[in-house]
Amino acid sequence: MIDKITKYLCDSVLNGLPIYKGNEYSFELTVSDLLFQVSGLPDAYEAGKNNFKDRVIHEDFHYSFDEIVENTKHLKPHFKPRKMKRAHYADINFDILGVILERIMNRLLNQVYKHYIFEPNG
Repeated sequence: MIDKITKYLCDSVLNGLPIYKGNEYSFELTVSDLLFQVSGLPDAYEAGKNNFKDRVIHEDFHYSFDEIVENTKHLKPHFKPRKMKRAHYADINFDILGVILERIMNRLLNQVYKHYIFEPNG
């Protein structure tokens, strides 16, 4: 799918995600970039000084989609989207895809999974 994610997410969420070598690519990211992990986005769970992985080890906590996006905005992207002929796994790609699915289907993500995956497969 070549749709830009701007079709599904507001500018305030996207603004500043990602900025690579002084250029912002937030409004060029596509659904395909996220699916194939070629967005260049860093993984806030493992990257940076305040990564979520360290917090998970030491405490039980919840973070919102907005928090994960904001944390990711403070991290350096790995490369310009689609330009390094390689992929880099980052959970944020699937977090964004989950929000897109919720908006398209007008259901919470767990309901989408239940309806389209779990129920049909027993």
